[in-house]
Amino acid sequence: MLAAAAVATCLPLAGPAFAADDMPPLPKTKQESFAMASKFATCAAALKWMAEIATLAEKPDGAEHYGNLERGWNLAGRFFMADGVDESRAGASGQTFEDIEAAELVRFRAIWEADNLKAPSQIAGEFNATCGPLARLQEGVIQAMRTAPRVQ
Repeated sequence: MLAAAAVATCLPLAGPAFAADDMPPLPKTKQESFAMASKFATCAAALKWMAEIATLAEKPDGAEHYGNLERGWNLAGRFFMADGVDESRAGASGQTFEDIEAAELVRFRAIWEADNLKAPSQIAGEFNATCGPLARLQEGVIQAMRTAPRVQ
């Protein structure tokens, strides 16, 4: 039952209500790119957590929806991570992103374990504060990947 309440609390995150009006500035340095990728990892982890909660609540469509959203944030975050690591570590940028996302997922699970009544609103609030302003940027990165000319 708590999982169902968590899903209901998180459902508003699926719509455009959290989208910002203005696109945030693009990172200009490796440090800024890494910081942006880290935020995207947090967003992806929150959505992965929401998919887990939907699964617990036996809401397979919700779980699939949040899983799809997570993959979009993950892919866009990897785009920034590739620019955010030193060239000597460029080949490991995907693993670096995954490690950050995994650590954030564990943090969200710990919040849930500590207080499963307050966790959904706390995590949803964090998602909206962190990810809301980045939503248009995330969508823009994915759109650019879809429409970019193919390199032969």
